[in-house]
Amino acid sequence: MNTYTVEDIKRQNPLPQIAEQQGVTLRKSGGGFVGLCPFHDDHNPSFSIFPTADGWGFKCYSASCGKRGDVLSFMGYAEYGDAWSGKGEQFKAVLRKLGGAVISPAFREKGPALPRVEKPRITPDIQYLWDAAISVCAEVLFQEKRVLAYLKERHFSVELLRCWRFGFWPRTQPDKPSRILAALYAAGISQEELLNARLLREGQYGVYEFFGGSRGQSGRILCADVDRAQRASYLLGRELPWEDGDQTAKYLGLADFDKPVLGLGKLTRSDTPVLLVEGAWNMFILHQWGYDAVAVSGADLSQMQVERLLSLKRPLIPVQDMDLPNAQGDIPGALAVEKWTEALPNLSKPILLPTVVNDVRIKDVNDLELQEGGQELFEGLVAPLGVQPSTKNKH
Repeated sequence: MNTYTVEDIKRQNPLPQIAEQQGVTLRKSGGGFVGLCPFHDDHNPSFSIFPTADGWGFKCYSASCGKRGDVLSFMGYAEYGDAWSGKGEQFKAVLRKLGGAVISPAFREKGPALPRVEKPRITPDIQYLWDAAISVCAEVLFQEKRVLAYLKERHFSVELLRCWRFGFWPRTQPDKPSRILAALYAAGISQEELLNARLLREGQYGVYEFFGGSRGQSGRILCADVDRAQRASYLLGRELPWEDGDQTAKYLGLADFDKPVLGLGKLTRSDTPVLLVEGAWNMFILHQWGYDAVAVSGADLSQMQVERLLSLKRPLIPVQDMDLPNAQGDIPGALAVEKWTEALPNLSKPILLPTVVNDVRIKDVNDLELQEGGQELFEGLVAPLGVQPSTKNKH
């Protein structure tokens, strides 16, 4: 049996293909697919498959079902129904069914050579196209009062928005390019170039704008991971809180390319600990507070991410998301830290945020920022660990 990482198995088993193999008839909808849910008696299509930051996810919108997850969860529910736990022997059995056993990325060299699926390389030409797109999106963002008001409510300063090159890609209108696409075409950029940069995609019903959403959506807030020269090295989109469309991934990344460690280009010091978080928006707040921080966009680390984190040669301290238990009784944030610890043997113990502040439920750093005294509370948690904010980092 071949030996793969979880990332390898998910990448080599695209969820739309697996769902159709399991008898689900899908139709294209925006950047994703919809169909009848295979997990309950569904007569009105309530099952949605959508792109995520690291591949594909699914969700059933029926009140009687509500199942959601990735390709592993899909196969788990298909095999075990409501008894699917997502761990232990069930988890291993699903991995075997999809093509291999799993090992930690950190110990990959102990297994046989892997048939790596090559991802496109981020060339200077692609970076130029991402730069052009995010520059146009930034101009559009500062014309969108409702989106700016939302970011202000989340305590994102204008300096932070400019530092991380925030923008807005409006909703795609049927048979009409968005303002972003029109501006890029006017600048002499071709459709073929945008397809190569994965800003446009080819679907069942033709070419569509990847970050533009589908009919009924308002678009996505974009931000860029940047190198030290402020050039875009990756783009990440986030849905708006008032969205009600078919494409339901909260975060949408350029999954065709290797998933990066976000924030490496903004690390300013060489010896102090680096805070490690799941989500980019938590990383932004930590930078706004003055801390060195990076984000990995989820629980599963790619081999490249492991190598980049180990190459820092600096203490890594995870800040755990304080999620509520899921249907299986597991806490997703704690499971993420467990996976990171397996891949990064020298990882420090996690920082555990208070779950209630000012009678408000706290899940992550972003929630903490919204509470009076939240930043000071965080400083009290990390100061004993030798982590101090720096004015150099603050935006």
